[in-house]
Amino acid sequence: MAIRLFSHALALAVFLLGRAAAETESAAPPRVPPGLNRGYTLEVKPSVRIDARYQVSVSAPGARASEWIFLIPRPPDLPSQRILGAATAPPGEVVLERSPLRRPVLRIHMPVTAAAMATTARAEARTAALLFSRKLRKGVATTPVAELSDADRELYLRRTVKFHRDSPVLRKWIADERLTRGAAEGEIDFARRVFQHIGRNFEYEYLGEQDRSAPHVCAEGKSDCGGLSVLFATVLRSQGVPARTLAGRWAKSADPKEKVGDVIYRQEHITAEFFAQGVGWVPVDPAGAILHDRSSEKLAHFGNDPGLFLTLHLDAELLVDTGRSGVRPMDLMQRASYWMRGSGTLKESVMSEEWTVKRGPARP
Repeated sequence: MAIRLFSHALALAVFLLGRAAAETESAAPPRVPPGLNRGYTLEVKPSVRIDARYQVSVSAPGARASEWIFLIPRPPDLPSQRILGAATAPPGEVVLERSPLRRPVLRIHMPVTAAAMATTARAEARTAALLFSRKLRKGVATTPVAELSDADRELYLRRTVKFHRDSPVLRKWIADERLTRGAAEGEIDFARRVFQHIGRNFEYEYLGEQDRSAPHVCAEGKSDCGGLSVLFATVLRSQGVPARTLAGRWAKSADPKEKVGDVIYRQEHITAEFFAQGVGWVPVDPAGAILHDRSSEKLAHFGNDPGLFLTLHLDAELLVDTGRSGVRPMDLMQRASYWMRGSGTLKESVMSEEWTVKRGPARP
């Protein structure tokens, strides 16, 4: 039998109801007129090649598993990265999660073949990637930039539970803070203004399990990298500018001595980017502006990506198909998720992780 906890079923029901409520009766934001980003170009260069290894192990003394199921994100090709190879051990299959974004996930089915595996399981994922730096500069682009398709524009303007661009709380905050896009304001100039406002007026706060939805973050005036990036992207979506968050890890091996509070920091981070017509996807890091930029301008992390970050998936709110244990909602997938078939319980389970990265010259 498959282990199915009532809390998981309830979470799925709440997630689906919330998503349906967020995505209905939502008017599309107006299009930003073209030609307002003249004078800007995005310089993109190969930065580094990485070979990243993610290892996960589970110990569940109360389990009597007959099969383990692991889900690990499969990094996508993006303007900031080209995936040269992605594989798991044991071998897994690529499946698409069920949200409109259809993000790829590596799913591993691991039958229990030894007594010890009834309570323990191990898996790993390896990714080879070429990363790119991106720098926003003054100047005219020498290479034409492809515009977003209508389908992609719709995806990155979507209203969801987390990116709730039509929330009354968010709309009032946008009006109070004068963050409505001006008629002659291009995507870049508007995004810079929103970015500076967040960098100058918000605080960084990491609580682990916390509400990272845009309405909550703007009301609280603080959040972690995920919540701050969601707020930035949602404000832009509300004004017709396609924007998205990038969940992943720094291209740097984890140090067991490095912690955030009492939790070992394994290089997890979330940034954002927005699409500027005629320029492309422009990178931003709102948390970086708050934590590391001591200048009054707060622009060191606007349009400036050194190319040392591996995105594991875009945005949040995934709906993943475990294969045999049903469809489960997940907020983020910066780490593996696991289930089992069999008997017993996973309540006492403990998961440990390792993240190691080797860097090399920036060539395919």
